Formats: sequence, structure tokens, C-alpha cells
Amino acid sequence: MRRVKFPVVSIILFIFAVLFAAYTIWAAIYAFTYIGEMITANQLVLKGSEFEVVNFLMSNFAQYAFFAITLFALGRIVQVLSADTDDEEDEKTDFEEIEDEDANVDVPATVENSDAE
Repeated sequence: MRRVKFPVVSIILFIFAVLFAAYTIWAAIYAFTYIGEMITANQLVLKGSEFEVVNFLMSNFAQYAFFAITLFALGRIVQVLSADTDDEEDEKTDFEEIEDEDANVDVPATVENSDAE
């Protein structure tokens, strides 16, 4: 059974992605709660101010959701590229082992062709 290795860079990117995702959820809850309170207190009328509401939401948490998705994708790319590199190294090592085994085998002497007489 082959042991799965994760590159350190990939792990760090995944950790930051999780932190950004957690902050995104927290900021989204806060932003929706704030808008709900403003509407309840009649300080904000949703009709006619949709752009301002969407702008508020985008500036509060949408960018962090994008960062979380991007960091996760980068972590996955690093992980896949690292796995490909490890596979190539394993194949190279296997090939070297085969060459070493072949070097230890006694090769019979070849008979030269005497057709050149």
C-alpha cells in the first residue's frame, strides 16, 4: 500500500482556504443580519436600493469567498503536480532497480558471425 504524501505548501493553502471560508460564513451572517435589522427599523427600504444592498454584501464577504475558492484550487493544483512528480521519481527508481538487477545477471558470450570470410 502506498502512503499518500501532501506537500507542505498544499497544506498551508488548504488551511488558509478553510480560514477564509469560515470568515466568509461569519461575515455573511453578520451582513444579512445587519440588513435585516435595517429593514426592520425602517432605516432601509429594499425597493430602489438593491444596488446598495448588493454592493454592501459584495464588499463584506464575496471577495473572501473568492479567495477561499482560489486558495483551495491552488492547493489542489500543487497537490496534483507534486503527485505527478513523485510518480515520475518512482518510475525512475523502478527503472534503475531493473537495470541493477540486469547488471548482476551473467550474460552468455556471443558467437561472432563468421559470414565475412
